[in-house]
Amino acid sequence: MAPIQKLFALTGIALALAVVAPQSMEAEETKTLTVTKDCNTAAALAPGELGYCIIIESNFRPLRDAKIRYFGPGFFAANHPFLDSWVVIESPYGDGGTAFGHCLVRGVPDVLGACQFTGGSGSLKGFKADVTVTTEGGGIWHWEGARSIDR
Repeated sequence: MAPIQKLFALTGIALALAVVAPQSMEAEETKTLTVTKDCNTAAALAPGELGYCIIIESNFRPLRDAKIRYFGPGFFAANHPFLDSWVVIESPYGDGGTAFGHCLVRGVPDVLGACQFTGGSGSLKGFKADVTVTTEGGGIWHWEGARSIDR
């Protein structure tokens, strides 16, 4: 085989490995995420405490019973039908953990939105998720999408 043919062959093999390996690893690591959260917690807030929702069901154990806090800057209001907020999840699982992300949810004509989480610490170290946000009303909300752990 001529040197140029060897170079092309080796380059082709290297490119094939670079393309195939990450995709197969990603497919193994990505899993479905489902969450149901209750946002009727205003009565339980301590004076000066930032509002939160509680995860009441999830197929990902570290999220069960976690608090989700929204930091804004844009909250639902009569003159602002969108949530545009930085989000922190506080997990009680193991020794605890946090994950951070951002949510953008419209309130009209129907509630629909998305949240993306890009990292965390403790029991949520490396947590990544992309979810669709819906509600059934009465303060009960749902997240459905994909999650992975990048350790």
